[in-house]
Amino acid sequence: MTLQAKILIVLVSVILPIFVMMTVIENHVARPVLMDELKQFGVTAGKTLAAQIVSEDLFVRAGPLDSPAAVAKLSQTVDNLIREIIYLQPAIVRVDVARRDRATQRAVLVASNIEEDPTVFSLPVVDATQSELKSDEQGGSLWEVLVPIRVGKGRPMGVVRVLISTKLVGTMMSKFSRITLTAALVSVVLLVAGLSIALRKTVENDRLLRQAQNEKIQLSRELQDVQRQLLNSEKFSVMGQLTANFAHEIGTPLNAMGGHLQLLQEALDRSTEGGSRSWERTQIIAEQLSKIEHVVKSFLQTTAKPVSQKQLVDINQIIQKTVAIVRPRLDALGVTVEMDLDRQMGPLRMVPLDLEQVLLNLFNNSLDSLQAKQEKSAKGRFLLKIASLARHEKEGSWADLEVFDTGVGIKKENLANVWKPFFTTKRPGEGTGLGLNISERLISKNGGTVDMDSKEGVWAKVQIRLPYKVGEFA
Repeated sequence: MTLQAKILIVLVSVILPIFVMMTVIENHVARPVLMDELKQFGVTAGKTLAAQIVSEDLFVRAGPLDSPAAVAKLSQTVDNLIREIIYLQPAIVRVDVARRDRATQRAVLVASNIEEDPTVFSLPVVDATQSELKSDEQGGSLWEVLVPIRVGKGRPMGVVRVLISTKLVGTMMSKFSRITLTAALVSVVLLVAGLSIALRKTVENDRLLRQAQNEKIQLSRELQDVQRQLLNSEKFSVMGQLTANFAHEIGTPLNAMGGHLQLLQEALDRSTEGGSRSWERTQIIAEQLSKIEHVVKSFLQTTAKPVSQKQLVDINQIIQKTVAIVRPRLDALGVTVEMDLDRQMGPLRMVPLDLEQVLLNLFNNSLDSLQAKQEKSAKGRFLLKIASLARHEKEGSWADLEVFDTGVGIKKENLANVWKPFFTTKRPGEGTGLGLNISERLISKNGGTVDMDSKEGVWAKVQIRLPYKVGEFA
């Protein structure tokens, strides 16, 4: 059974009892209340008619009902009053007005909205208002209300009978039931739809979280031995530094390779071969594998970092290429990337692998900082901004690079220590403290400088300045 089916069963098991409870409430609470209100309509109508007959002295002024003219006049007058009552209360199906005969003490029909033979008319002259629920000929029910016609506390002069149908109550209860059922069905549909959307997002977030955790575990296992040796070492030895540099440099390509391999697997599951995006990601993986092979081979041959030759490089192109390498992690964290690049800047002479290594270190540090901030609070803007600019001063021309992020930042007292080897502000197991040290040495080797500024909890900014000689390599 799928999770959605289980959720649907739970919703039905919750909403169905509520619907049943509402139905029970309608039948045992609402129906009696409506029935009582309907009865009160009949009582009010009967009392109103009786009061009009008394206030207008219709029975007194009519005198003896010996002549047909007197009977007809009284009947016409009362009949008009009955019509008014029925017009105001459509639920009333019948109204009878009877006068007590002084000789026989029986009720004699005076007027009615239903034609009936007076000889078979039978109605008791009651002393107080009475009501009774009866069945009609169609199998329904109606209220019979008897109201005495009297002056003060004297003897009743007659009686008013009102019959009011209860079909209105049945109609209202049927509508209530349909509304309740419709509301229950709509609620189930809306809840299922909402929970399905939330469930899909939860599953996707859980998948991304497991993916990130697996990548982190993989990298942690690969660097665990080296980190343990570095943390336990009391002195900084040449061999220890070489080993740490090797571990750091191989860790970054492995991280990028893992992200792109995951994306490639997902793309191949859902798309056909030959797509441009699949080709680009395959090319990125090939470049990273080539770089790892070059570093490992040089390390094993010389036990020192190989000396690469300087060449003309397009800084903006390397920036865009490096951003593409970390793009999977950018997308996973939902980081906004802004690039303000000086398109008029010409090429610089330096080691391209050095600049790529520096940018990878800085980008990964920024993403670690942004991820740490997201874990504390999901609110705020998570931004990574990269800028390049050619500056021309009296002392010479410089190419400025800036990497800015809105992560957790660095404390002011730690800014002077971030360039030292093995110094890190990350949690244990998340960093070796060599990235910025290696970056500073690579920039210095190419004749440049690097500086950092930060506001704790708000932002961090790294500024790189490289020598730039206009027209020398044009």
